[in-house]
Amino acid sequence: MNSNTLELNNFNTNKQRLDYLDAVKGIGILLVVFYHVYENQTFWFTKWFSTFMLPVFYVVTGILISYKNEGGGVKRSCKQIVLNNIQSLLYPYFVFSFLYIIFYLFKIMVFGKNEDIVGDIINAITLYGFSALWFLPSLLFSKLLFIFYMKKLKRFSVVFIFCLVMISSIVSIFVSDNPIFTTSVCFIWIQKSLIMLGRISIGTIFVFLGYYFYSIIKSKTFVQNKNTISVISIILLIGIIFPCNFNFGVSIMNSSIGNPFLFYLTSVIGSISLVIICYSLFSKCKIINFFGKNSLIVFVTHSGLIFFVRLFTDLLYKFAEVYVSTSITVMIQYILVLIIEVFIVIVINKIFPFFLKPTIKKK
Repeated sequence: MNSNTLELNNFNTNKQRLDYLDAVKGIGILLVVFYHVYENQTFWFTKWFSTFMLPVFYVVTGILISYKNEGGGVKRSCKQIVLNNIQSLLYPYFVFSFLYIIFYLFKIMVFGKNEDIVGDIINAITLYGFSALWFLPSLLFSKLLFIFYMKKLKRFSVVFIFCLVMISSIVSIFVSDNPIFTTSVCFIWIQKSLIMLGRISIGTIFVFLGYYFYSIIKSKTFVQNKNTISVISIILLIGIIFPCNFNFGVSIMNSSIGNPFLFYLTSVIGSISLVIICYSLFSKCKIINFFGKNSLIVFVTHSGLIFFVRLFTDLLYKFAEVYVSTSITVMIQYILVLIIEVFIVIVINKIFPFFLKPTIKKK
């Protein structure tokens, strides 16, 4: 069983793997890669799926927390939970942050690219993150905050969620793009700290959603009516295209959610609908499941890979002296990235597993 997935921890060995969650993560990571290849945040299609492509990972995490708690099992201390999650998320975060710093140095020396190496190192150390790596600390702290809620604050559910919604909304409206925070180094780091708080608040809301949604998806009523519910979910998923395109400036990385009501409405509908659709239709799709099981590797490597794929296609077009439209170029680059990612996944799993998890020698 792979350990390189964006989830709470490894499954219990006496429990069946939830294949539909691999499908959810697979579709999620495929959308993330396309979003970064295309780089057109105003296109209706990207505005639509970007609303739920990251929230689904938090929702999956919540479902897994609920799944692992089902039927009791071995009770772990808070220390064990924290250490396990640090190992599964922060360890690869620092490993790939280091590798990306080396990659950026390479870009400076070979291609003369302008990269803020010092800034990226500081962002990595402070867990603010850079590139796509910011998501790993966000996922970690969202999980830990939710677990703290389960242990200490469960009777205050409504207050807890209300506070998270208010924090994320306030950060989005008053902090995310406020030019006042660019006036000094001190203000910049205040802004970054608040943005991290906003990310965690948003993430925890969706972990919360996934946790309680699991009791619905495994109910007898849901199973008996899953086909009807799936059709409704498809309609709802398509239906949010319109409101998504009226919510501007959405970026969880920057804790910017635009209109909070529209964001949470569309992202909740989108992420839950995707889970239901995958539960009914895509749980056995091998290609999607492959990317889902290896979502962590794809998440941390695709940004650097996109740079080289773009470089390759640009040189190829220049050498062949041909013009290719932007849409076709994007699709070519996207397919190339996914094909190469398959080989990267195999190489890391077989040769460099210590990139994802520290190797512990048995005595």
